[in-house]
Amino acid sequence: MKKFIILLVKGYQLFISPFLGNNCRFYPSCSRYMIESIERFGVFKGVYLGLRRLSKCHPWHEGGMDPVPPCGCHSDKENQDSQSKHVQAKEPQAKDNRTLAKDDTKKTPS
Repeated sequence: MKKFIILLVKGYQLFISPFLGNNCRFYPSCSRYMIESIERFGVFKGVYLGLRRLSKCHPWHEGGMDPVPPCGCHSDKENQDSQSKHVQAKEPQAKDNRTLAKDDTKKTPS
């Protein structure tokens, strides 16, 4: 089902969208947004998010950058936590190396 819906959207991108011109008010385009949201959230929530995005496509909406929201999955949180811990672990080491280098220059006689 998921692949079929994505295939329909890609068919729209290839066969219908070129005749409508480049009139997108959002980045990514609504069709790309629909594909990304289906891939990230599944068919039901992905189509819901895509249709909600399409409802914003009118002259009175300013448009702009509107990415697909993050999943909020457990694995995404773990990846973010491990990346932030990795960055925090590297920072003190870099500061220590700089202070060691400064200390070494102070200790050498001129």
